[in-house]
Parts: sequence; C-alpha cells; structure tokens
Amino acid sequence: MPDVRSHTPSFGRWIRIALVASIILGVAVVGTVSAVVWYYGRDLPDYHKITDYHPPPGRPFVKVSALPPVLIHAFLSAEDRNFFSHPGIDVVAIMRAMVVDVFRTASGHRPIGASTITQQVVRHFLLSDRLTLKRKVEEILLALRIERVLSKDRILELYVNTIYLGCRSWGVAEAAENYFGEPLGKLTLPQAALIAGLPQAPHDYNPWHFPLLAKERRNQVLGLMAENGYITAEQARVAKSAPLVPVAPASGKPC
Repeated sequence: MPDVRSHTPSFGRWIRIALVASIILGVAVVGTVSAVVWYYGRDLPDYHKITDYHPPPGRPFVKVSALPPVLIHAFLSAEDRNFFSHPGIDVVAIMRAMVVDVFRTASGHRPIGASTITQQVVRHFLLSDRLTLKRKVEEILLALRIERVLSKDRILELYVNTIYLGCRSWGVAEAAENYFGEPLGKLTLPQAALIAGLPQAPHDYNPWHFPLLAKERRNQVLGLMAENGYITAEQARVAKSAPLVPVAPASGKPC
C-alpha cells in the first residue's frame, strides 16, 4: 500500500504557499491602487481655488480663533471626530460606514457616509455633488493634497464659513442669525448642535418645516458630543430637552 504521507503537503509548505499568495495579492492590490491613482490623478482640478480663497464682499467670514468652542466641538462630533488626526481621509470611518450603510440602506434609512471635513471642502470648491467613482477618487486625492498645503485650522475655517446650512445661510455666522437671531458668541449648546447637524441634509432638518426631524438630528449631535467627551451626559440630557426656538424670519415666512 503506497504511503500517502509523502504526497501530503507539510505544514511548512502550506505556510510558504500562503506567504506567496499573500505577496501576490499585495502586489495586485498595490498595482490596482497605483493604476487608479494614476488614471484619476492625471487631470485633477486646480486646488488653488481653495488655497487662494477670499470671501465675497459682504459675506461674514469668522476666523477659527473667534469661533465658539461649543460650535467647533459640535461640528467635529457631527461631521468628523478624527479631523485633527487624519491626513485628509479617515480610513477607519470609511470601513465603519461601509458596514453600517449596508443595514441602513436595506432598512430605508439615509447612508451615514464617511466624508471628512477636508473632503467636503474639496467637494464644495472643486467638484460636483454627483456620486460617482471618478468624483469620489478625485475627492480623496485632492483631500490628501490639500492637507499638505493648508493647516487644519484653515481647512476648518473654510468649512464652517462656506458650508450651506439651509435658510439662505452660507456659513455659521449667517446660520446663527437666520435661525436664532443671535451672533455666534451667544449660541447655546442646543443651538450650536442644531446648526452642526444641518450639513448632512439642510432641507430635511429645517426646524420650521420638519421640527421633529430637526430635533432628532440635534439630539443625535448632542449625544455624539457627550460620547466624544466634549460635554457630560447630564449636559446632553438637559440640552436635549430644550425647545428648538428658531426665530421668525425677517420675511415673516419660514425659509
């Protein structure tokens, strides 16, 4: 009877096979990524539109040093908790969003996405909102480049002053005035959380038209602020019970 042991691969041989396969797979992945970067990176938009930005005359532009900390903390919690530590994209957030969005989409909920504040700045200034592979790759490449030429403070400054927040509000200063009739420095914690929750869907979270959705989103931001350590659980609880109280628009009609 033949000795089958001589035809059975040893454990060491399996290790070598697995190692070779891993190397081949790694080379294939690197090659694919390099090809994608080369293909989509050939004619990227000129990012000097961002680096040389000057606000339009008459539009308020608030230096990041003058922003209330509560508002900064609200935006970081709502949009990009790892903003000050990532290089322009947040790989961990992308992986988490891919998993979560499968279940959210299946249940009819809005995907949470994983665009960083830097990516949103790039999209706002240079790209369209149309979701395509080309736009997403360009967004990632440009975000990585912008992070090398602009400080985090400047990127955050551009974001909060140019993001559309509904109700004819471009930037946080206009939003504070249009929603609450207040300067930025007088915003309360729940007011700051409401404003920070608007970029995801300014229309859907309009406090006049959709007060229940607006309050739900505001309270979600408050919960994230507590989770991230910016406020205590008790502060979040009290703020969640506060009314929305948006002021009546100057026109007399809700935005």
